[in-house]
Amino acid sequence: MGIMNRYSAIIYLCLVIVPSKMENSVFNGAQHDVDNFECVNCLRDNIKINEIQLNPVRRSRSLPRNEKLIESRECKPVVEELCKQYVQADDLIVLDCILSNDMSKVNRINESCRNILWAHSLEILEGKSLRSALQLHCSADLKEKNLSECVSRSAFPESSPSPIVSPILSCMLEYKEGIHNPRCKLFIQKIEKLVLFDFIQMMGPLAKYCEADVKQLDCSRNEVSWEGGTLACLQLKLDQVHDERCRAQIMQLSELQAEDVQLDRQLYKACYAEYNHLCRDSDKNVDAYTCLMRKRMDKSVGKKCANELSRRLGLVARDYKASKGFTRACRDDVRLNHCRRRRPHAAPDEALDVRLAHILLCLEGALRNGSSVSPDCRSGMVAHRRFLLEDYHTSPEVVSGCAVEVAKVCSGYEGAEVIHCLMENARTSHRRQRRISKACHRALEGLAREADIGENWTVDPVLKKACEATAQVHCPAAETGDAGVMTCLMELLGEDKLPDLCRKALLQIQYFVSREFDLDPGLYRHCHKDADRLCSTTRSNSAGGAVDGTAMVLPCLYRHAYHPLRDPQASPSEACVQQLRQVMKLRASSVDLQPEVEDNCLDELADFCQKKTGRGEEMVCLQDNLERLSAVCKAAVANYTELEAAHVEINPIIHSECKEFINKFCKDDYVGGYDQGGVMECLVAHKNDPEVRAYGIRCRAAVEHFQLISLKNYHFSYKFKEACRPHVVRYCPRSKTKMDVVSCLSERVRDETLSGQRPSISKECRQQLRAQLFQRRESIDLDPALKAACLDDAKQYCADKKHGDGQVLECLQAAKQRLSATCHRAIFNVEREELTDNSVDYTLLTACSKSLKVFCPHTDLSRALECLKKFRNKPSFDRKCQSVVIRRMIEQSSDYRLNPVLQADCKTDINKFCSHVVASQPKDLELEGKVVKCLKEKFHEHQLKKECERQISTMVIEAALNYEMNPALASACKMEVEGLCARGGGGEEEGGGAIEECLREKLVEGAIGRRECRTEVAASIRDSLSGSRLELDPLLQRACAADDAHHCANVPEGGNHILCLQSVMDNGNSLREECSVMLLKRIRMFNTAAMIVGYPPETMGELYAQVVHSPSRKYFLLVGLSSIGLFFILGLFCGRASRRNIVVRKR
Repeated sequence: MGIMNRYSAIIYLCLVIVPSKMENSVFNGAQHDVDNFECVNCLRDNIKINEIQLNPVRRSRSLPRNEKLIESRECKPVVEELCKQYVQADDLIVLDCILSNDMSKVNRINESCRNILWAHSLEILEGKSLRSALQLHCSADLKEKNLSECVSRSAFPESSPSPIVSPILSCMLEYKEGIHNPRCKLFIQKIEKLVLFDFIQMMGPLAKYCEADVKQLDCSRNEVSWEGGTLACLQLKLDQVHDERCRAQIMQLSELQAEDVQLDRQLYKACYAEYNHLCRDSDKNVDAYTCLMRKRMDKSVGKKCANELSRRLGLVARDYKASKGFTRACRDDVRLNHCRRRRPHAAPDEALDVRLAHILLCLEGALRNGSSVSPDCRSGMVAHRRFLLEDYHTSPEVVSGCAVEVAKVCSGYEGAEVIHCLMENARTSHRRQRRISKACHRALEGLAREADIGENWTVDPVLKKACEATAQVHCPAAETGDAGVMTCLMELLGEDKLPDLCRKALLQIQYFVSREFDLDPGLYRHCHKDADRLCSTTRSNSAGGAVDGTAMVLPCLYRHAYHPLRDPQASPSEACVQQLRQVMKLRASSVDLQPEVEDNCLDELADFCQKKTGRGEEMVCLQDNLERLSAVCKAAVANYTELEAAHVEINPIIHSECKEFINKFCKDDYVGGYDQGGVMECLVAHKNDPEVRAYGIRCRAAVEHFQLISLKNYHFSYKFKEACRPHVVRYCPRSKTKMDVVSCLSERVRDETLSGQRPSISKECRQQLRAQLFQRRESIDLDPALKAACLDDAKQYCADKKHGDGQVLECLQAAKQRLSATCHRAIFNVEREELTDNSVDYTLLTACSKSLKVFCPHTDLSRALECLKKFRNKPSFDRKCQSVVIRRMIEQSSDYRLNPVLQADCKTDINKFCSHVVASQPKDLELEGKVVKCLKEKFHEHQLKKECERQISTMVIEAALNYEMNPALASACKMEVEGLCARGGGGEEEGGGAIEECLREKLVEGAIGRRECRTEVAASIRDSLSGSRLELDPLLQRACAADDAHHCANVPEGGNHILCLQSVMDNGNSLREECSVMLLKRIRMFNTAAMIVGYPPETMGELYAQVVHSPSRKYFLLVGLSSIGLFFILGLFCGRASRRNIVVRKR
């Protein structure tokens, strides 16, 4: 039967139940008792059946016929079939019954009967008849103030032609909500339905308003036109209707249709089945239109019904009163907030603006400004915002502005997907390709404002479908409204926890939200006063006015927050600052959400970054190409990068990849999820920690990349900038890059230190300079001078090494003997800096940070290596750190200048014994251990001072465990090591002196043929057995430690422990097998070495020293005593003979 109000339903029920009793009474005035309960209630409500005389002037018709519909030969079968209970009723009731019937039956009505139905409808709507009926049923309501004023304004002569809707009826329809008389309301409802029966056939003289458009738009009467098809056609093509009077009448009829879904015959027909299936049992407070609109995306809704609903929503977009539910819910709110105003710059006689967009923007503005809007109205606003995003046809501006784009770019999409397709092509990556026209872009911006897409995520069906599962899991506590879930989703976007479809849809929405300050509820609430005060923007007012320049509000406020003017009032409020930081953090994932950068760098993004589509990749791309950007783009990118340096949360890559480590290592600088200015420096300090190395590869890469970016401008290093900015301005105004600034300030610090002047650079700045110098060693890319000197060498020898983590620098140091002269000198200078001041040795300090904390917690970092060397053989010592320490020890062994402790302790001895060696060698290359070899010679002669002797002893021990710490041996025996003793590198960590021991054994076996190698191996044996000190031979000491402690406890430290053990063995006392074997091996080695490197002593002292300290000294003693004894015996015999000869001579 359709959807009717309560009174209409009661009348129909009464008419169905007691037709026989009412057959004559309805029009003849007789009163009958009605047994039906509803009819009794109806009578109690003073709705008297005999008073419903809907057409009292029925007989004074203007058409030349005198029969009722039931009397018509053409329509009698129709009336008897469809409305047999009303065969004696008035024509209006019969027509209403026919129009309320099942569509399948209505469609079978023959053409002749249809013509008669049109004729009778025209007669009922004839001016005099309609006015008389209104006076009869609505006389009391016509006296109401608003109605009477409307009627007086709309009065027309009795003889004038009848328009489609008389002025009086128009007023009644406009103010029908204020009508309380049930009889009048029922009459108006039936007239509404009849008016919309087919307006083209009913409007009489007014046909000229729409006749041309009907023909031009091909909306002439067809097989369904008598059911409102012509009207529906004109509504669908309303933008193409040229006659304003025709358009006004169409919209007036559209308002009439809002009363009941049956009044829109085409929609009612197309959606009849859907209504019965989806809305029959719905909430009684929800009208049929609203129910169908809400269910329109249901899979069971047919295409015809969906199309008709889209047409209807398009009408609502043009006139909010075309939605009865919304009009009723928001009538008071619209009035109280003065939302029905004329458009800006409108003529005085122009009608009030009734566009849905205008009303929504007005009410949304009222909500933002703290005004109250009823819950029902707010619910209606959400529903209509959802309708706008479900189908682009519901937005006339999008339909007209984006018609070409829809056909060309988004033809394969339907419903809400079309809108998202347009939004995607409006983003930065496609703007240069001109896929979206300016008109379409403006239409999409308008749609975003109307739908208020930043406030409630559920209004967008695409976003809701794509993100609903994620929101349920991660955002259960977030409020749907006030951007609660939207904020939660944006946080997940920054953490890379969103599915691809959800991420894509969210970015499409946020692209437009970021360009409208008002569309972010939190930002607007906390910052709109500051925006008005500081940024001089014109924003949307409560009436939904235009929005100008709001895309730049956020960067404007951010600059004022962190770069305030001298006026203390030029800074935003604390609440606004906190909201700014949150919004900047949420929008950092894409350059599309940063209008200041995106708008200024459109061409650069297309030229350099077209393939950079990942989170934060576009900004990184712009930073990488900073030197190639235009001036405006470069300034925008530099501003943003400077902010990133101070607030790591707006760097999406670092914040996401390093969040775990930020929370662990940088708590003091990361409060409440926001950087206090020191997080980046903290990450640089910890990025080589073992945990970060193991689990934070991407974090390290991101931090290292930002370090490279920071080389381009010292402002990109927040703490360095804050500490050194005054000094840069004063002393280095012409320095462009950060490296230039560091070099400039470092030179000044060095000169002041050497000259003894009072430092002009603050302590904080000097600390930052030290940190910057330390970072140079991290990557060759961070030291432009070194990179330029070693570019070709790095490509040749270190092509497989990554630029970072000190790998290339370490590789070049390992290959320094093969480097070009320029690179070799540069590497030597690097080594000298690192080994002279360990605090700038990036690889050492990062690899050994844990060991330094455990073993050297109080050691100055400039002397870190000396401390680490002492503990490197501890079982708990970090293996990676041990490897670095050994490499540094190998480097130190190549030149005494690389060992500051040796240089200090042996300074006197070097000047005394080895000055000729120093003078004959270049100053910017290694001395290849020549000075150390010179000192060893004096060591064997016991001519060194104790401090220097101690250092040489240490070097001998270290060389015994790692042959590479003996540069002369390593160079001379390279072929032998590779051919005879290859064991994977021979480092201490792998062999513990195995290579050195192998070479010694091969020397004894005679396997080493080359003289230079034999000489250096023999020299190393002599070094280890010098003075018979057991500690100089760590392998022997390890094998004989127990025997030494047992048998030689009385021998003082540094004494002849080897001689003691040999004496024990010679005296027949048993030594442990391991010690005995090792000791015999050492004796053979010493004898072999003595034959190779032995030379006659020049003094008795040297002879004595050699014999006393020789492991074979007992042999030498025996030989000496035997020689003396033999000489004595010979002397005895020779003495007797000599004496006898003398006596003989005397005689």
